[in-house]
Amino acid sequence: MTQDNPSISNAIANGAGSNNSAATNPASSWPAFSLAQPYMLNLNQTGGREVSANAAVAPVPGLSNQTVYEGPGLVNDLSLVNAWTWEDGRGVRCDFWRSVAALVPE
Repeated sequence: MTQDNPSISNAIANGAGSNNSAATNPASSWPAFSLAQPYMLNLNQTGGREVSANAAVAPVPGLSNQTVYEGPGLVNDLSLVNAWTWEDGRGVRCDFWRSVAALVPE
């Protein structure tokens, strides 16, 4: 139960592959989203070895030639990011799609 707080312990956030599971992690003190603090949690991973995945086993079914990482060395790489500016302006793109959602056929 999160009690309206999605924060998780450092050990869980850092993951089993971490060299320091007690290290402070952004997911351990995740602030509530607000216009003054527009943070979201970027759930990323690093390490391992790069492999090409076919459409049957790739993270996005039907999309071929995906690169995934697997094997030893995978570790969580979680960070708090600005929801408006992350990935070259994701928040602006989300606002656009929200504004035209009623016009887009499903």
